[in-house]
Amino acid sequence: MEASDPSAHLASLPGAESMFYAPQIDRNLLLDFLMVFSRFEYSLKRGEFLEGNEKRAWPNWDKFGAANHERFDTTENVALKDAVDLLCRKPPKKQVIKDKQLEWEDVAHNPKEPQFLYVLRLVRTIRNNLFHGGKFRDGSIDDPARDHQLLQSALTVLRASVSFDSEISDVFGGANG
Repeated sequence: MEASDPSAHLASLPGAESMFYAPQIDRNLLLDFLMVFSRFEYSLKRGEFLEGNEKRAWPNWDKFGAANHERFDTTENVALKDAVDLLCRKPPKKQVIKDKQLEWEDVAHNPKEPQFLYVLRLVRTIRNNLFHGGKFRDGSIDDPARDHQLLQSALTVLRASVSFDSEISDVFGGANG
């Protein structure tokens, strides 16, 4: 069977061309981010970082962050240091409602919160912004290169985070997944 372009069927959806048109985002980077993010969440749920009830299960990112924040050391990993610096210096914004209007605000860092938990929250914000869209009401992009930088930085954080927990690493790599 011949492999096909996974996005080819999108063309048949009404409005799909404009809905998925984002020339400022490298599609391979986007796909890589979504795949790594999804596998990471799956690994959290397969490990000791599962929360939920009879109706729903979810990964507990905060528990993972709390359990591993001491392993989060950027001094030996230049790429991780650069990624964290960028995320903390120019964090993604989150959608909020103010005066019944959709607005954007910075993701605040609580000084008592370990940096690793904050960075993991920023990674999830990046994912949420991608999935929920609507980043700019008028369609303009102030800094197209920033999307690329945010995705690349989030990927770097996720890949480094996999190594902080052996069970997560095994599941992520396929040994137990």
